[in-house]
Amino acid sequence: MGSRDETHEPIQITQVIRALPDDIDRLRIASLAEHQRHVARLIDEWAAGKQCFDQPGEALLAATAPSGTVAIGGMTKDPWVPGALRMRRFYVLPSARRRGIAERLARTLIDRSPTTPITAHAPSPLAMTFWRAMGFQACVAENHNLIFTPKGL
Repeated sequence: MGSRDETHEPIQITQVIRALPDDIDRLRIASLAEHQRHVARLIDEWAAGKQCFDQPGEALLAATAPSGTVAIGGMTKDPWVPGALRMRRFYVLPSARRRGIAERLARTLIDRSPTTPITAHAPSPLAMTFWRAMGFQACVAENHNLIFTPKGL
């Protein structure tokens, strides 16, 4: 996952626009080792042109350290909730966790759409705890289990 100690490197957040990061495969390999397929789905859907985070309101962000890409996360139009956005494909390399990187990615995306509801699906208690800490509320719905409702809505 990189030969350098990634726990103390400075992190830069950038929007992914035309191509996935050259080293995205290291995130795919690490996520598959944790039995998570969302980075592999991201790569497959991007390559097929199915989901490129290029519609209005959508964005894919990468967190990069001098050693390379350490995290990814995005937001798309929610296909099931009209007018809402959806958090998708969040992953942070194990060697870069506990540094606030996922929070920076999520906050940057939330701040892009201050008046739009945002959904998420947390498949694990750890993910649920993370999204709840970001201001999402648990809900019961067919295609998501969390929703962020901006103040004033």
